[in-house]
Amino acid sequence: MKDPQMANHVLEQEDKFVDPIYKTLVDFVNRLIQEDLSITQQKRCFQIKNLLIDIERVADMAEDIAQYAMERIKNNVQFSSQAIDELNQLWRHTFCTFSSAIKAFQDNDKGLAQEVCTMESEFDKLYWQTRQRHIERLEAGICNSQANVIFTEILRTLERISDHADNLGVSVMRA
Repeated sequence: MKDPQMANHVLEQEDKFVDPIYKTLVDFVNRLIQEDLSITQQKRCFQIKNLLIDIERVADMAEDIAQYAMERIKNNVQFSSQAIDELNQLWRHTFCTFSSAIKAFQDNDKGLAQEVCTMESEFDKLYWQTRQRHIERLEAGICNSQANVIFTEILRTLERISDHADNLGVSVMRA
């Protein structure tokens, strides 16, 4: 991301919408759990609460990525074209995995949830391959220390988002 307006938009959305909506929904689910619910309804409430926690954490991670982008812009940190391509590939994979996890949860689709878990395993392989290529670029002097920190943090954050998608997939399969 090299667009400061886009990064600022992400930061504003997280503070303006995600955090307040998260708090309102968690408060609602907490009140709902105290009602006279069936075991199935209670399980669904806990599942929804965990979903909300995962979504809020992913929003925090999106905020982190936006801040890394702002740092990259501010300090004019350059990535190699290979590094940009790799981050774009991992971003698309993460987005697809997390979107599929939300859809699986919404539709209570155990088959799609299983696909999400498979996609997360595929992400893990891509992650380690990307880390290795990054280390090779670092050792070859293609990547400087400032780019290294930002690249590595973005990479790690995408991996954590993928893990949250996996959490949702597992939650649907266990329901």
